[in-house]
Amino acid sequence: MQIASFPRLKLKQDGLRPTLERHGLLLGLAVVLWLVAVGRFGAYGFSWHTFVLWLGALVGVAQFARLADGDLRAKVADLTQELVPLVVLLAIFAPLYLLFLYHLPQQVNTDEISLMIFERLNLTRPINLLGVSSYFSFPSLPFILFSRLGLLLGGINLSNMRLVHAGFGMLIIVLGYALFRLHMARGQALGAAVVLGANHALLGISRLAQWDNLSLLAELAALIVLVAALRRGSLFIAVLGGFLAGLSFYVYLPGRITIVIWLLYLAVCWLLRRGAPGKRLILRVGVASVISFLMVATPITVGQLKDTRPGHDYYQKQLLIFPAGRVYQKEWFRAETIAEGIWINVTHGLTVFNNQEHDRGFIYENRGHGFLDPLTGVVLWVGVFYAIRELLRKDRAQDGHVLALTGFGTLWLTYTFVTIQTPNYTRMLVVLPFVAYLAAEGLRRVAAIPLLPRIALPESLGWIRGYEWFAVGVLVIAAWNVVIYSDYLEFGFKQGNVVGASGRLVARRSTDENHHFYLFADETLPYYSWGGPEQWREWAGTFAQKGQVLRVAIGEECMDTEFAAPFTAFMSLQVWEMCRPHLLTEFPTLQVENMRPDGTRLAVEVP
Repeated sequence: MQIASFPRLKLKQDGLRPTLERHGLLLGLAVVLWLVAVGRFGAYGFSWHTFVLWLGALVGVAQFARLADGDLRAKVADLTQELVPLVVLLAIFAPLYLLFLYHLPQQVNTDEISLMIFERLNLTRPINLLGVSSYFSFPSLPFILFSRLGLLLGGINLSNMRLVHAGFGMLIIVLGYALFRLHMARGQALGAAVVLGANHALLGISRLAQWDNLSLLAELAALIVLVAALRRGSLFIAVLGGFLAGLSFYVYLPGRITIVIWLLYLAVCWLLRRGAPGKRLILRVGVASVISFLMVATPITVGQLKDTRPGHDYYQKQLLIFPAGRVYQKEWFRAETIAEGIWINVTHGLTVFNNQEHDRGFIYENRGHGFLDPLTGVVLWVGVFYAIRELLRKDRAQDGHVLALTGFGTLWLTYTFVTIQTPNYTRMLVVLPFVAYLAAEGLRRVAAIPLLPRIALPESLGWIRGYEWFAVGVLVIAAWNVVIYSDYLEFGFKQGNVVGASGRLVARRSTDENHHFYLFADETLPYYSWGGPEQWREWAGTFAQKGQVLRVAIGEECMDTEFAAPFTAFMSLQVWEMCRPHLLTEFPTLQVENMRPDGTRLAVEVP
């Protein structure tokens, strides 16, 4: 198996021992600093002194690895050759990811509001870069990052936080191209990046004020550096890659699978590699990356193990390997028995790339469509077939195929037998790079069928010659996913979204600090589809100015409330029918606006 497809710098066999003799003190000091930092963090929590010690240890280890590489020179690729594909990608996806974020989609998920509330609170709390937050014991770092970026954009609101998340989505596409380019020709890598960026689930989730795509971002960044380390035989690059893999523990939880995929990939490469020198290189790079990974991931792991706040057991409820997870799976799908709940998860998982199951995490709920479009679901398996066939021919195996099959297989089995709520689209984002690679490979194989007629191209498109049908397939996949996402947008316009419509109306009226807001609802006369008074107050009140309060009362109190104009009162049609005579008598000029197209949810206003 050819590990490197571009010039590799071989690690000197005697480079590590002399480095230990000359610079062992540096490595020893780094280890001591790290032990002190982790000990202080475990005993006293986060402090800037602890962070500086921890960061100093990482710098020391990285410097030692750089010295161990010796005087190795690498030819830096001419990055200007990659500018055209990157410009093409940005031109394609910038409008899709970044335009009209405040109004599209119309749907506002309650998780978006919860995250914005928590991010605002984060601005008032002490910074804890290495620890866990009170939000289901998730790492603190993403909330610190998002809250500060939102502040830089002008404040934490729906438009800005959607822009932050969508911006990371654009960065994912660029990093995806970089990873594919390590294994593919430029044209095929560009096509794979389009398949990745056009996926309707990634597009739909990235346009929400969430944080979920950070797991995919961290995975891509780590794998790019780690693969480069293996190809160049560089301990220094391996250490940097390990650091990035460790950072995947500080983002959304699915990113943590990165280190597992990397180690399995190394194991397969080791088995396929012929000759002791190549196996020693894989072992050295693997050990360096694992040690540096542990140095970064240990603090957050310590913080989570010590956390006893409500919600700290969230992780166990998301995994079938724990009793709490199996019970939660049964309740989530309303199964009659635990066995039935597990069976639902297994069947959904085994067919997840070809079924029509919508997001069971209910973040991006696009009913009638599965995680992948049908064409990608077909060419994916064509790519899997050819990748496995070449893998079995050890002399022709490609490391890109090994990485894609390892990542795809690991995550496919994880979704089927380990995690619950399958398909949960936010968790499945981390499988997209491997799906895109294999789908592009399958599409290339299909496009190479001799029976396909040749497409005549003008001279201006001569650069695409040889990729004609491949390009057609990529464009069909991209267009198909845009159509699927447009169904989600259309559903928002046709069915409406009470949370989004109410919040946006509050935002428009909150420019007047004297404007009052009321909500009349209860279990028998609901306004929102679920939740209670505290949640309802947050869902609409988040869009108001500081100091403005949404008063929540039961539906029947609408007839006895003394309203202070100007005001907006949210209520169901049933409540409006009850209190209309009272309101029209007192405010004959009031206006009524539908919060849902069917008129069952209303906003009664007096300017």
